[in-house]
Amino acid sequence: METTKSADGTVIAYDRAGDGPPLIVSVGAFCTRQTFVPPGALRQRFTVITYDRRGRGDSGDAEPFTAQQEAAQRELEDLAAVATAVCATASPQRPFLFGHSSGAAIVLRAAAAGLPAAGIVAYEAPFGNEDSPRPTVDPAARIRELVSSGRRREAVAFWMSEVIHLPEEVLGQMDGAPWVTALEPLTPTLPYDIAVTDGGVPTAELAAITAPVLILGGNNSPAWFRRSVAEQAAATPGARLTMLDEYDHNAPPEVIAPILIGFFGVLPSGGWRGGGTGVVLDGEVPPYARRSFWTLPVAFSGRASMNATVRGTLKPAIRSLAQPVSSCAETEAPGLSTTNALPTWPMRSSGTPMTAACATAGCSMRKPSISAG
Repeated sequence: METTKSADGTVIAYDRAGDGPPLIVSVGAFCTRQTFVPPGALRQRFTVITYDRRGRGDSGDAEPFTAQQEAAQRELEDLAAVATAVCATASPQRPFLFGHSSGAAIVLRAAAAGLPAAGIVAYEAPFGNEDSPRPTVDPAARIRELVSSGRRREAVAFWMSEVIHLPEEVLGQMDGAPWVTALEPLTPTLPYDIAVTDGGVPTAELAAITAPVLILGGNNSPAWFRRSVAEQAAATPGARLTMLDEYDHNAPPEVIAPILIGFFGVLPSGGWRGGGTGVVLDGEVPPYARRSFWTLPVAFSGRASMNATVRGTLKPAIRSLAQPVSSCAETEAPGLSTTNALPTWPMRSSGTPMTAACATAGCSMRKPSISAG
């Protein structure tokens, strides 16, 4: 474990694994730096840096952050501090960034605010829209109220029921469950997850990004999530949008790793300075799409489309493998259609403990998934 200090003096803990250019991973709600375990193939190509966001694991916090805008700004500064620490002697000095859920919101917003990045992959930043489920009360205020009164278990239950809308059969298993107890120490950080995603898709911010960006979404995610990632990609200059077959909000690292390797591996060593339309035209297959996942075109203006835009007729990028993404060489990673995790949830099929299933704001699930939000 190594540490650095954020702009406000808060200590941020991080780990390094592997060899190669720096790749910083920012995780979502109820996650720590141990949540994302980089597969061997990723460690062979990158120095993977996982860090504890403030208030989690071995990182400190400066309390209280009652203003959501301040909380969001601190999260961006924390990522910048980690990037500065790990890239001081690295080559190239701009890191690659991967973020999941609220961690995806952090990497996108940090890059928009000026954090230098060699490339970005953002997996389902939960920026809401008119189709998103709405909590009955202000979730950040309610969670702070429960935490301050010592009712952290109730804060976990509130998040699961009112924010991410877990199905009733799963909520019924929470009473007395050890995994709920394990999540209680992280409840003070939930308002931070809300802060970095508040206000819908930040189109003006995303328009300022000058790094190459790949937006990921799950074909099994709710319709509002699929709309959100399409709007994120459309708002980001030159961005690509990839939808993962048979996954929702929680494709595991074994599935994500080849996507990161493929996308980051084809970028020029000197980085990318923006430009381009982000449109995949007929017959054009980006190198990182030559795997078993879909790459959807992003319109030059407007939302992503499978058919036609002002830039011409578009089609999904060719899928060169017959099978959808469902497993990788190192570890079996079943999709939702084959997952039956209820008996051991929230554990992966391999038995690796996870903190919670789909624990990020607004991710409604019909049945449990296999990874944490």
